[in-house]
Formats: sequence, structure tokens, C-alpha cells
Amino acid sequence: MRSQHYKMTVSFWMQNGQELSVEWTESRWEGTYEDPPEVEASECEVFIDGNKVETLPKGLDKIVDAMYFDPYNPRFSAREEDLGYW
Repeated sequence: MRSQHYKMTVSFWMQNGQELSVEWTESRWEGTYEDPPEVEASECEVFIDGNKVETLPKGLDKIVDAMYFDPYNPRFSAREEDLGYW
């Protein structure tokens, strides 16, 4: 069964005016009556103002987790880029 692939980007404007963003790819398989839909996501990469962050500043880990696990929360801006079927 083929899966649809997406690049996910979720952004959040911090109080200091910097943009925190999280990116990952997702593979999605449609569900059937017998099997629920399935999503497999890669590990996320974190950026501050477009610069990749290897070590998160203190306190940002909870925000990054929320962005990854609840990307459509109204306090975030989420974008999906369709990468096609594989």
C-alpha cells in the first residue's frame, strides 16, 4: 500500500520576537473499515529564526513537544507541504 508523504512545519513566535519552528516528515496511510489510518513521523528538527538548534535553550522543550504532538493548536502556525506518494 502506498503512503502519502508530507513535510510539516510548525512555527511559534516567542515573547522575545524570535520565531521558533519545528520541521519533520510524515508518512500517512489511509484507513479501511478494518484498520484505522496510520501516521509515521520522523524526528523533528528545531530552528530559531531559521538557524538549526542542536541544544534547546532551557524551557523550550515543552513548547517543542507541544508543537510536534499538537501542531494544529491555535497558538501555533502549521503548514503541510505535499511531497507525493512513495
